[in-house]
Amino acid sequence: MSNKKIAIDLDEVVCPFLKPLTRYALRTKKIKQIPKAKAKEYNFSSIFGLDPMICKTLVAEYYHSPEFEETQPFPGVVESLN
Repeated sequence: MSNKKIAIDLDEVVCPFLKPLTRYALRTKKIKQIPKAKAKEYNFSSIFGLDPMICKTLVAEYYHSPEFEETQPFPGVVESLN
């Protein structure tokens, strides 16, 4: 019998992503607070008004930040996956 694998979309499904990433960007890149309407695009370059390569680096660095470490799954997610 083969092992089956399931892919799960993590950001904004299992745990918040944009909110803690924004906190990280505010702290490290000195961006201005973003309007909520822009946050619906999910294009970080557009949302933060930064060059796409800077955003790529921003996201990579975020994964090593306290903001990422403090991120918790949405309520009920862990139980649903078990």
